Amino acid sequence: MELRELIETTRTVRRFDGTREIPSAVLDELLELLRLGGSARNGQVLKFMVVTDDRERDLIFPYLGWAGYLPDWPGPGTGERPVAYLICLKDENLAVGPDTEAHFDLGIATQNFLLGAATRGIFG
Repeated sequence: MELRELIETTRTVRRFDGTREIPSAVLDELLELLRLGGSARNGQVLKFMVVTDDRERDLIFPYLGWAGYLPDWPGPGTGERPVAYLICLKDENLAVGPDTEAHFDLGIATQNFLLGAATRGIFG
């Protein structure tokens, strides 16, 4: 699939196949795409962690926001929740610029990750 077609067809997903496993090698490839994204001042202030453990995902779920325009929707139900979460943290010890730099870096990294996931058929 060409890049333009990939971008045109990629959509926001709010319900997932909760029985589908993503191999750790695929997650590693997607994390590599995060790492390859640009970083303001080459600061590399973003640190990422993948959570796949069922118990840990259950602990994280209540803190997530889903579909801001649907305030009464609590998010996907059991069996429709993501099988992995990507947590991003900003290393304050490495940050020298304004927060907006890290925000842009996160947007770039996230897009790389999502496009990579889409090419592997993880969404849809």
